[in-house]
Amino acid sequence: MPTKQCALLGPFSLKKLLKKLSQSEDRFDDLVTCARGVLFNRSRLFRSSMVSYKNTGRLEINGRLDLGFLTNRMNLDPRAKGVLRIYDDGSFLVHGYARIARSCKVYVAGKLAIGDRSYINPGTMIFARTSVSIGSGCAISWDCEIIDDDFHHVESKTESSAPISIGNNVWIGSHTSVLKGVTIGDGAIIGSRSVVTRDVPANCLAVGQPAKVIRHDVQWR
Repeated sequence: MPTKQCALLGPFSLKKLLKKLSQSEDRFDDLVTCARGVLFNRSRLFRSSMVSYKNTGRLEINGRLDLGFLTNRMNLDPRAKGVLRIYDDGSFLVHGYARIARSCKVYVAGKLAIGDRSYINPGTMIFARTSVSIGSGCAISWDCEIIDDDFHHVESKTESSAPISIGNNVWIGSHTSVLKGVTIGDGAIIGSRSVVTRDVPANCLAVGQPAKVIRHDVQWR
């Protein structure tokens, strides 16, 4: 039988929510986050008190964003705090329902967009100087880096920043770095500890440092 939609809690049925809370490493924080989100937060942002949040730019949530709420316990240090910082000219757009784990660090000076049913596991850092786009149904593992900027100019004519585009239904393995100017196609898989410096076509498996395509027509779920 399909999960019932809850007007206040989005994709969670009460039974599923209680199960998630029972498995949490910080039940008190998750209970407070849930209550605060349901009772007071009209922007559909469920934010843990363990996440440092500052927004002087633009946050638009067309659905719901769980920020450090019901975090996957894989590789989570219960004491670790997360960050979401949207700077003056930055914009963060959420389409549908997205989850960012508690100990993630997210800095938005340009544009960041995350699609429906995408989740980002603990310890991952995202820095969007120009543009980072993450599609729907993406699984981003723990301790990854998605950074669209070099932070320094190597040559005077070289731009330090270039957009990153991650398609729909992409799986990025743990400890992977995705660097500036990269496009990852729909359905692609990036193996753990890879460094992605060039485009990865749709439905391909890429691994290595730098990442290279080793299989085509892959499927995952």
